[in-house]
Amino acid sequence: MDEYTVDIITLSQTEKPWKFQLTAMIDTGAKRSSIDEMLATLLQLEPVGEIKVSNAMGKQERPLVKIKIIHDDREYELEVSVTDRSQLSYPMIVGRDFLELWKSN
Repeated sequence: MDEYTVDIITLSQTEKPWKFQLTAMIDTGAKRSSIDEMLATLLQLEPVGEIKVSNAMGKQERPLVKIKIIHDDREYELEVSVTDRSQLSYPMIVGRDFLELWKSN
């Protein structure tokens, strides 16, 4: 972990949940956290709707999923957007939604 990343554990939403450890990039410019679509599928994350996102690629509609994140032995529940991050360095970014929860603990 460096100043631009955070090590987290996330839980699958399978009948018998299992843990998956990963390094996520911290993106203070992102209002909402985002996860790679393949990882979201693997973890069987529960869909909760869609959201419109504006970024460097323009405007997109993305699915939203619920996710549980464990960091520093604390559990956080978030709704994160799902997108193809396969060409990027990190399978997940944590945005201000996570950072605000983390800061308040």
